Amino acid sequence: MPQILSPADYAYVQEATVAAGKKLLQTSNAVLHTKRHALDLVTQADLDSEAFLRERLTKRFPTIGFYSEETAKESEKELEKELVWVVDPLDGTLQFSRNLPFFGVSVGLMRQGKPVAGFIYLPRFDELYHAQKGSGAYIGKKQIHVAQREYPTKSVGVLSYTGLNVDQQGKLHDIFIQDNVIVLRIGSAIFQLAHIAAGHYDFYVCLNNALWDLAAGWAIVEEAGGTVEVWIDMKKKAAGNFYHVSFIAGNKKVVNYFGSKLKAL
Repeated sequence: MPQILSPADYAYVQEATVAAGKKLLQTSNAVLHTKRHALDLVTQADLDSEAFLRERLTKRFPTIGFYSEETAKESEKELEKELVWVVDPLDGTLQFSRNLPFFGVSVGLMRQGKPVAGFIYLPRFDELYHAQKGSGAYIGKKQIHVAQREYPTKSVGVLSYTGLNVDQQGKLHDIFIQDNVIVLRIGSAIFQLAHIAAGHYDFYVCLNNALWDLAAGWAIVEEAGGTVEVWIDMKKKAAGNFYHVSFIAGNKKVVNYFGSKLKAL
C-alpha cells in the first residue's frame, strides 16, 4: 500500500515535532490561565508550540487540515477534511508547569477518522516515537513492539480519567482490584501511549479525554502490533464537549478482556 507521507515528508514532520519539543524547554512554564478546572492549565509554551507546528505543517502540506487543542473551537471543521493533522502542542501541561518530565508534543495524521501516522516527542527524555501505517513503529531508529506478558500475574497498567463520579470511580478501580492488577497513574496521555507501544506498560485505560491526546499514539500503538479500542460519548460530543473520547490500548488479548467492562461504567 502506498504511503501517504513520502520519506522526505515523513522526515520533515519528525524534525518539526522534535523542534517543537525542544522549544518547550526554552519557554516559560508560568501558567497564563486555566480552562475546565484549577489544574487544567494553559502556558505560553502551549500557545507558542501550536503556532510553530501550524506554520510548519500548513506550509508544507497546505491541503491537509490542522486541528489542535488550543484552537479546537475555531478549527473543528478541519476534521471534515479527508486528511487532517490532529495536534497536541503540549500534552502534560500540569507536569510541565511543575518541572516534572512527563510531557511532550503529539502530531497525528488521520484519514477519514482513522490514524495513518503518528509522532510523539518527549523532550526531557529526548525520545521520538513515530510510525506510519504499514511501516512499523519506532523510537528513533529502533523498532518497538507492544508487550505480550502473561495476564494478570505479570501485567502492569496505567490509568487516567476525568469526569467520573464517585460511584463510577469505585467501579473502575474494582475492575482491576478483582484481578490483583497493578495500575499506575503517572504521566500524560501521550507519554502512556508511547510507553505502551514500547512494551514498558501492558495496557493503558483512558476515559473522557480528547482526540488530540489519542491521535498520534493510536497510530504508533497499532504499528507496534497493539490494539486500540475507542468509544465515543455521543451526548458529550453533541454538546460540544471535546473530552468525549475513551479508549484502551495494549495487546489484543488484554484489550478484548477489558473492553466490555469499561464501556459498561
